[in-house]
Amino acid sequence: MIALRRDYLNFSRQAEQKIGKLKEVIEAINQGKDVDVEEMLGTGDPEREKEWEEVLQEIQLAEDEYLSEKPGDLPEWKRRRLAKKEVNQYHKEKQAQKKQSLQEKRAAYKERETRNAERRKCAAEDESEVLTDDAKTPNSGANRRPTGFY
Repeated sequence: MIALRRDYLNFSRQAEQKIGKLKEVIEAINQGKDVDVEEMLGTGDPEREKEWEEVLQEIQLAEDEYLSEKPGDLPEWKRRRLAKKEVNQYHKEKQAQKKQSLQEKRAAYKERETRNAERRKCAAEDESEVLTDDAKTPNSGANRRPTGFY
């Protein structure tokens, strides 16, 4: 129990330090100061980058654990946050479904248009063959004239 408490306190201190450092960088940038962000945050230094990575992972794990509690045990703000995430996920899924549906409809439309174009082409070829056949025979259907009165 004591070890857990000590680990949590260490985690809290590290997180607060990193958050404080980020706030300093943001404030300096907002004030228009020339800030070497990479140096202040430790970019390029493997040890400091590893520290950042560990702190960020611990924060993410703590948030995930905190959010994975039963909804009835959660405070109102947390329930709202979870609900908002669920709604956003639902809308993303719906948009993906609509996009897929539109793509399928477009593909079906293109396929129909291709088939119709082929049918029109075949019909035009058949019609041109009929016209050339009629032109070859002088007494066939369309070229025949009535030969008397009835």
